[in-house]
Amino acid sequence: MTISYLACLKESVGNSEFVAQFNRLTGLKLGESAMRSPLERCIDEATGHDDAVAAREDFAFRQFALFVKDIWERLPPDERATRCWVPAGSFSFVAGQLHP
Repeated sequence: MTISYLACLKESVGNSEFVAQFNRLTGLKLGESAMRSPLERCIDEATGHDDAVAAREDFAFRQFALFVKDIWERLPPDERATRCWVPAGSFSFVAGQLHP
């Protein structure tokens, strides 16, 4: 069975334990906005903090996509569907600190 990168990403982002481990390893907060209470969301929106949360989540998702890409590329070639979109870039971190 082959798996495309997008299928791998979709499965990964839907796995809360995998996302939690990614957040733990990187210090990022993927899914941060989903964890906020309705009151927190209202306060963040009123103060403009919502934009900062959105920017952090955008960065976290991009890093997550590259993290999944690294894992997907480690699959044996016969298990990877090669005709699919794969993000450019690389993911690396040392002790929770991300490096471009």
